[in-house]
Amino acid sequence: MKIFSMKKTVLGLLLLAGVALNSNAVEIGIGVRVGFENEFTTRMEKNSEGTFGNAQDVKFGAAMQAGLFADIGLTEWFAITPGVNVSLFRGVMNKTYGTDADGNWDKNQWSSASSNFMAIDVDLLAKLMYGNWYGAVGVGMTFTTAPTMTFKDSDGSSEKFNSNATSRISMNIVMDTGLYFPLMDSENHFLITGIRTTYDVFALFAKEMSRNQAMKAMANPYDIKFAGASPFTAAFTVGYMFKFA
Repeated sequence: MKIFSMKKTVLGLLLLAGVALNSNAVEIGIGVRVGFENEFTTRMEKNSEGTFGNAQDVKFGAAMQAGLFADIGLTEWFAITPGVNVSLFRGVMNKTYGTDADGNWDKNQWSSASSNFMAIDVDLLAKLMYGNWYGAVGVGMTFTTAPTMTFKDSDGSSEKFNSNATSRISMNIVMDTGLYFPLMDSENHFLITGIRTTYDVFALFAKEMSRNQAMKAMANPYDIKFAGASPFTAAFTVGYMFKFA
C-alpha cells in the first residue's frame, strides 16, 4: 500500500510537469551543494518477521551532507528537480559515568557506546520559483548503511563491531527551500543557499515489537539485527549551479 502511494505521488509530479510544460525550450541547470545536517537519529530493530520496528534511543545529532542535483526548468516558475544527497557521520552515542567511594558521579570513570552510519537519498522534487526564491516538495528513497558500533572506556580501551548491523531502505518526504544568487550578474552561474528537510515515513510510524518478539529479543539479543534511521533531518547548505543557456 505504501509503495502504491509513492507511485501515485511520483505520477502526480509527472502530471504537474506536463501541465507546466509549454512551447518554451526546457532549461537545464546542474548543481552541487554541501553543508551540515542536524537530525534526530535512532536505532531500529529488525524483528523475526523481517520488518523494522521498536525505534530506540532517539538522539539529536549532527552530520555532513553533500549533494548533486539538476533543475529541469519547464517554465520560468516551475522545474522538476531530481537529486542525490549523501550524509556522512550520522549516529547516536550513549555515555555513562561511574561513581566514587562516596557514591558521587565520577567523570573520570566513563564508558560510551556509539553507532555511526551513512545515508544516501535519491529525491524527485517539484520546484516553484519566484524571483531569487525557490520552494520544492517531493518524495524519495533513502538507503542507510549498516551501522558500526564503537565501545570505549575511560581506561583507553576501544572495540568496534557490526556483526548485528544491517542496511535499510525507506521512503522520504522531502521539502527544500532557499535562494539563487546570480554571480556577477551572470545568467549561467549561481550561488545557492538552502535548507533541505526530510521525514523518513517508515521510521516516523514504526510499530513496536509484539510481546512475543520482545521476549525473543531479550532471550537472544545477538539474533536481533539493527539498523540506523533518521526520522527527521534538516540540512543547511551552500552550493553552485551552472545553467545551460
